[in-house]
Amino acid sequence: MTNDHKTIIRESLADADLFARAILRLDLHEWQGRLLHEASKPGRRRRIAARAPNGAGKDDRIIVPLALWWLRRYRRGQVVITTADEKQLSNQTWVSLSAHKHLFGDCPTWRDHDHIIVTPTGGRLSAFVTDEAKRSEGYHEHPPDGPLLMIVNEAKSVEDDIFDAFNRCSYNLLLEISTGGLMQGRFYDHMTHKRELYETFEITLKDCPHISPEKISQIIQEYGENDPYTRSTIYGEFMATDDRIRHVLELADIESSRRAEIGRLGGTVSAGIDFAGGGDSNVILKRTGNYVPNGCIKAWRERDTHAAIGRYIAYLIEMELHADQVWADADGLGLPMCDSLAAAGWKVNRFYGGSASPHGRYKNLISYAWHEVAQKVRKHQIIVPADQKLIAQLSSRRVKYAQDGRLWIETKQEMRERDLESPDLADAFVMAFGMEPARSYSWTPFDDSNRQEIARRHGWDYSSNAPDYDDESYKDRRTWNQPPPDEGPGGFGGVHSIW
Repeated sequence: MTNDHKTIIRESLADADLFARAILRLDLHEWQGRLLHEASKPGRRRRIAARAPNGAGKDDRIIVPLALWWLRRYRRGQVVITTADEKQLSNQTWVSLSAHKHLFGDCPTWRDHDHIIVTPTGGRLSAFVTDEAKRSEGYHEHPPDGPLLMIVNEAKSVEDDIFDAFNRCSYNLLLEISTGGLMQGRFYDHMTHKRELYETFEITLKDCPHISPEKISQIIQEYGENDPYTRSTIYGEFMATDDRIRHVLELADIESSRRAEIGRLGGTVSAGIDFAGGGDSNVILKRTGNYVPNGCIKAWRERDTHAAIGRYIAYLIEMELHADQVWADADGLGLPMCDSLAAAGWKVNRFYGGSASPHGRYKNLISYAWHEVAQKVRKHQIIVPADQKLIAQLSSRRVKYAQDGRLWIETKQEMRERDLESPDLADAFVMAFGMEPARSYSWTPFDDSNRQEIARRHGWDYSSNAPDYDDESYKDRRTWNQPPPDEGPGGFGGVHSIW
């Protein structure tokens, strides 16, 4: 190692900004270097809170260089990194840390399976998902050469009791870093009316020239300049909580749709099944094209699950459905019910409402289906049946926003707490219309029989039940029925270990 290299390493130990640039070879924006420089200052119980847009480089340009610098700067330095999101930890934070593993040689113990690094001088990094307050307690500095750095990643999503647990730890530096989220919670407090307790950094788009104009333009065009998702994701701002009660589908939207002249259009056949839980109703609802044929809504109460399975099968046969045309709620009680149907020869598509949405705008699959069907009703693309119970359920579920601005819906439990029954009919309706595309046009009253007669005279094959295999949503359907996934000496430059 040359004297120049030794000098660079020695100087980098005094400043995480220099360490990131010279040792980790990272290109930093001005705000990233400034934040790392401020975080390098010694002290006890210092607090920094930083808010930045999505994609600003929070993991690979702030959290990772600061954590690795801390381990290298202090012989027994302690680093704790936590987040509420397992995917954030595994796919971003730990991946960014591991990108620099080659600089460490064989000196530290690097445990990928539980996200722990142990240095040869007694330092330790522990990264974990914070789901219980007790997991966040018991961390303390080890004087004189083992100060504690605590990093709260995506702090907007961390519960208040976790912050309380951190405050019981004897840390030297606490860094909270996140996108904006809702105007609520501790991170919001620390960035606003309690900001005198923190050194704060507010990063905007102009500070992040690496975020492509194309990405910004696409998101604004798709969601709108003032949509909560845009304000949080692109601008990193906090979003106002909406005091006005909003439903996924308002009664006025349904009434407007029912007054419109929407012609019946045959086509895709699909069905939704919602299994009963407790005193709820078992439901099966079939749709053809853009409407529900007469007699194709069945709802009944049945506590005997074996009897319920037999009745479901009878209705499936009566409605002339095939297993691959049926979507059934597979969450909770639905899982063994789907298994029972499969054992009886009906391997229906399993709908896991809590699984990932096929569109990043929505929090999960059930939110995607509800909001997409609501949009089709508002555009007069679906004929809502004259079933008052179904209409009441469709117009009673409220809109929620996730912390990152994605659209969500209230849970069945939250509806019960408002003394509303479970939306069994509505869920079946949403599965039937949300997992296959509806095609209709409200401005053109349409009688399908003419096409059938023309096809018959010419000997053409015409079937209103045939699925459209060219439609992308049909091709992608197979991926939507998966269950959700269960928050000393050394050198540098990859030639020598930085230890």
